[in-house]
Amino acid sequence: MNATSAGLPHHEDEFALAGLEKLPMSGISVPRVAVAPVAFGCKLREIIRFGDQPLAGNLVLAEVVTIHVDDAVWNGRHVSIDALRPIGRMAGNDYTRTSDLFVVERPASGGTPR
Repeated sequence: MNATSAGLPHHEDEFALAGLEKLPMSGISVPRVAVAPVAFGCKLREIIRFGDQPLAGNLVLAEVVTIHVDDAVWNGRHVSIDALRPIGRMAGNDYTRTSDLFVVERPASGGTPR
C-alpha cells in the first residue's frame, strides 16, 4: 500500500512499481490487485473538489458494481475482520488497524435492542 502512495505521472504503472500482479475484475474495465482478499469494482459517479490549493482534497463518490471476496476471509455470512486484519491509510504517513473491534446491538424497529 505504501509503495503505491507516491505521486506518480499519469502514465506510470503503480502495479509494476510495487511489484503487484493484476487480475481482471468482472463488470469493470480496470484490474484488481491479485493478492487482495477483498476488492470492490466501482464506477465513478462524482468527484467533489475541496479547493484548488495543493492538498485541498477530494471526495470521490462511486457505485459498487462488483465485489471479489476470497474464501479465506468469508465466514459464510460476511467478511471476517479477524481473518482479514485490514490496514487503512489515513493521511500523510499515518495508517490504522481495526484491531479494537467491539459489538453494539442495533435496536429493533420499536427502539429496544434485539
